[in-house]
Amino acid sequence: MRKYRSEQQVLDALQIPDWRHMSKDKIMGFASQLPYMDPEVAKAALAQFPEFSNLSVELVKQMKENLEVIISKEKDVDSAILNQDRIIIDNLLSQLADSSDNEKQKYIDAIIKIQEDEKEFASQHRKDMFNHFLAICATISAISASAAAAIGAATALKNNDTSNDK
Repeated sequence: MRKYRSEQQVLDALQIPDWRHMSKDKIMGFASQLPYMDPEVAKAALAQFPEFSNLSVELVKQMKENLEVIISKEKDVDSAILNQDRIIIDNLLSQLADSSDNEKQKYIDAIIKIQEDEKEFASQHRKDMFNHFLAICATISAISASAAAAIGAATALKNNDTSNDK
């Protein structure tokens, strides 16, 4: 990767006209480019963007809210599907008493099939929720690493400036 020698090169790489246009979606790109910036450029960029950690925290909060919405909607869908299955099973059970032996077996097989489908549905739901959780954890880890890199770069630049002043 090329080394950024000016703030304008960093802005161009982030595809923003100036630091005021830094958005949540650009934070990760900014943090990942810090190691490739000249120390003076990184120092100037960090000075222009003191809200880095605040925006990182805001991004994590937004992701958490999005996950809560997903979970809420999934619960609604899950409940509707399971309620529909219960209605079907209740109907099959009500017909079971007045049916012939041959029909009884068909009703029992249908009830067993619905219950097996419910188990598969629940298993898939757990897998989906776990995958959502892993995605959130990976994103939070990436943001934390980026924030740590930014803080480390700022500290290194500050220490470098202090040693140059002596």
